[in-house]
Amino acid sequence: MNLEINKNHKKIDLSKLKDRNKISSSLMSAVLAVSLFSGCSKQVDNLNNELPTTNEATIEEVIDTPTIKTFSYNKNEDTETLNKIEAILKDDIVEFPEVLKPSINLSKDASVTKEYLESLTELNISTVSINSKEDLLWLNYCTNLNTLKLLVFDDDIIEYVSTLPNLERLALYNCGKNSATIDSNNCKILFSPKLNYLVLSDFNSEPGLIESLKNLKILDIGFSNNTILINYDLDYSKLTHLDRLIVSNPYSIAVRMDSKELDLLLKNNTLITTRQNEDMSYRLQTINSKLDEIVNSIEIEDNSSEEEKLDAIIMYVLKNLKYDPEISEKLESNSQINASSFYDDGCLYGALELDTQICGNYSALVSALCERLDLNDINQMSTVHSWNLVYVDGNNYYLDTTLIDSLVTDETDLNEIKDQEWYLKDPNIEVDYVHTSNNLSDLITIKEIFVESQLQEQTEVQDISNKEYELSINNKKYILPAGILVGILGGLGYAYKEKKKEKELKNTEEVKLKR
Repeated sequence: MNLEINKNHKKIDLSKLKDRNKISSSLMSAVLAVSLFSGCSKQVDNLNNELPTTNEATIEEVIDTPTIKTFSYNKNEDTETLNKIEAILKDDIVEFPEVLKPSINLSKDASVTKEYLESLTELNISTVSINSKEDLLWLNYCTNLNTLKLLVFDDDIIEYVSTLPNLERLALYNCGKNSATIDSNNCKILFSPKLNYLVLSDFNSEPGLIESLKNLKILDIGFSNNTILINYDLDYSKLTHLDRLIVSNPYSIAVRMDSKELDLLLKNNTLITTRQNEDMSYRLQTINSKLDEIVNSIEIEDNSSEEEKLDAIIMYVLKNLKYDPEISEKLESNSQINASSFYDDGCLYGALELDTQICGNYSALVSALCERLDLNDINQMSTVHSWNLVYVDGNNYYLDTTLIDSLVTDETDLNEIKDQEWYLKDPNIEVDYVHTSNNLSDLITIKEIFVESQLQEQTEVQDISNKEYELSINNKKYILPAGILVGILGGLGYAYKEKKKEKELKNTEEVKLKR
């Protein structure tokens, strides 16, 4: 049984989050990841009209060393996609989902021809009403398409859309409920040879993928208010070929873009602006200066261990942030809470600019300081809370500085801090619903592995006992025999029902846990 690692984050090893003996339990969080952090919402932005023309291991093993990949795509070698494209062409009439015909200005009873698709130059498509990857195969015939906007409700829905020879501008909006990830398998259209403008809204991306698109001149990651769900941990030092980087929420970008990366981009004449052409470089420099001052004030040595660095970060956060008392009172009385003022320009805003803070501010500051002290972390979120997932001295841990701050009596007493449950908590142990992460696992798929020896005659009842299946969780791939897979899925169904009941009960009670 082999385990193939494909990280969803450029640094942290998410595979260790899966308890080797409790896979079904670990999957609960992914199945339940169905709603957004309170105060954040998905929104679809309009594309600016003024656009310029195996490592192999047994299931008991974990691979720690990340591999740096260079991405490319050869359409001629993608026989599966090519065969599917060929299959939809019948006497110049293309099989086309009726529900999408209005998107190409045709009535539902009109036929769609290859010639008509080749005449299209700009499209705006929503995938909300389709659920099959084959339903977008027709896009492969839009060979003269220059601009494409896709509202994506399933990050795998465009898997069979190949490269388009004349596509220059592409906008991808994640409109689904979960954190979603584009990668080199489910988003081949990114490799279109003339693509120079990319809008990426509310998507995570496979590490190194966006950086590999050297033809890009403009990258727009001016995402919506969903500032915790997405971890834009791009390697900005590899984006110096850009003419323009479009951002919003400068305090969120600054979490991952440090002073060195910012200076490198500016030195290479990359403009950093909003969609309204407002220069963001000065604001980012100001934010980074504040963070650099904090890092310089933290007492660590050159030979400090990762845990010692993290301890210094925790103590700084606890001593300098104060949970907002009014929010705390509203939580205890179960009143409506408007937290938007704490997240102006991004979650780091409240941590650096306000006198009091809430959970998103705590976790954002932890992430920003970890980034600058070479510690690995991912900002975690649930429907009601935010905390951190940190990788320290070879292990993954949950860290909740907001909760620790509500429990310690002496914020300078490291021993007292370390006694708290949410100081380096094992994430493999099932947690309460408040800490059920919505942005850790964004993809669960199951696919049969085709092996020649498994071929059998087509009969009414097929024996699947000897077949193997690929179970993908958060872009990690587990090769499982059918029997084990059935057992896992059976456990998932029961676990989901039980967890749903538990969540419904808890939602009727007062939430007294301090965020």
